[in-house]
Amino acid sequence: MIIWRKHWLSALARIGPPFLGMLIALILAVLVLADMIRVPFLNAVALMLGWLVLMVVLAGWFWWEYVDYRNDIYVVTDDRVIDIEMKPLGLNAKRREGGLEKVQNVVFQQNGLWAKLFNYGNVVISTAASDEGFTFNMVPNPEMVQATVFQKLNQFRSRDERQRTATRQRELIEALSVYHQLRGSGGQADGFGR
Repeated sequence: MIIWRKHWLSALARIGPPFLGMLIALILAVLVLADMIRVPFLNAVALMLGWLVLMVVLAGWFWWEYVDYRNDIYVVTDDRVIDIEMKPLGLNAKRREGGLEKVQNVVFQQNGLWAKLFNYGNVVISTAASDEGFTFNMVPNPEMVQATVFQKLNQFRSRDERQRTATRQRELIEALSVYHQLRGSGGQADGFGR
């Protein structure tokens, strides 16, 4: 089983705003404590309580975005393609799964300078099924992801072909065995056996 997550820039884009908010709140707290900024209409307890509430909200937002980023995974096993998107605390989960036997094509896309520079992109897996296939969004090193999916696909097809060949061989052996049994028992019953 091979698991991919979105590129770290995706995580940075998601956790950046709450992190920036916490950083600004910490800087403001230091400036207020150093008496560089005066807030005359609020006493110290109200100011500290407001700051704590703001920090808890921002930390919760930060945690939510990070866990949401970590929960979204793309998986390729020996015979399946799986796309899992799940919100924190299990509030919403979406799992799409399909067999490798339905995969027709795998294409990677890197659009723009940033995607080339940071080596991320999308991997689109087209299937024979009536659904839209799978898109692994913003994965690191999409060319390697594409090569890995093709490798798993080739291994699956080789394994499938070997199984079909073995099944055909067993069926042929069974048919010949039945033929010889019928020929042997039929020939002795009418006295013409050799």
